[in-house]
Amino acid sequence: MTLGFKILVPIVRFRFDWNVIVELTEVKLKSPKTVIVIVSYERLEEEVSCLLRRYWTKRLYRDPQGRTRIAEPRVISLDIESAPFKDTDFLTNERILAIAIARRTSGRLASSEGVEVKSWLLKEDSDEGEYSLLEEFNEGLRPEPLAVVGYGIRDYDLPLLSLKMKRYDASVEEVRLRIPGVKKLWHIINTLERAVHLDLMIRLRHKLGKMKFDELLDHQIFSHLPLRRMKHPIPPEGISRGEHFYTIWKEKPEMLKALAEAHAHDVLLIAEHEFFHR
Repeated sequence: MTLGFKILVPIVRFRFDWNVIVELTEVKLKSPKTVIVIVSYERLEEEVSCLLRRYWTKRLYRDPQGRTRIAEPRVISLDIESAPFKDTDFLTNERILAIAIARRTSGRLASSEGVEVKSWLLKEDSDEGEYSLLEEFNEGLRPEPLAVVGYGIRDYDLPLLSLKMKRYDASVEEVRLRIPGVKKLWHIINTLERAVHLDLMIRLRHKLGKMKFDELLDHQIFSHLPLRRMKHPIPPEGISRGEHFYTIWKEKPEMLKALAEAHAHDVLLIAEHEFFHR
């Protein structure tokens, strides 16, 4: 009698294309005794979230010398609010107005208690001002996150950050002349290139149907969560979203900061509900 073995595909690099749904299937290798199981993206996501669970919140551990140490949380949620100069400038010509992250330092998962939120606000509408904002955000990514959670980050937040890293690339002479003292923002770069990226929009789109984040906040399956539920302001008729957000930044910057903080906070709680409270 010949025995067969099943092997779960080892994860070497966490790079997922969520637009493709891979069904459960089996692929036989050269050895007739070995069967490799390729799981759906949903199952793969579950495996990754289980691996990340120990890094999700602050914890105590003992080092090789037996001393008690504190390990900081290494998973963050991210929200960026920006204003395109024109409606056709999506990603390519936008000014970042506010950035917020949230992470869990203590408390029960999917609760507000123990959630730490940090935010950064653009102080000056210029390339120097935007670079300064990114520099502050870069310093806030300590320790560097192992994973970033968001809603729509795969198509918006992360590509926007990637474009900004090119715009303010310190290895380019023109950039060094334009932005005095510019330097590589390695914590942002490493977060873009090395961290796990988990986009709840793709996950929930297949579960609940396509919906905007504001609509998601009112969905009944999240009604019990202590979300802040702060929605995007609706621009007046004849005013573009970018113009409206820019006006809010100039006249009521704290409102924009509160919006980014609320979204980062709510995304973290929704992620905890989805990954760990099932």
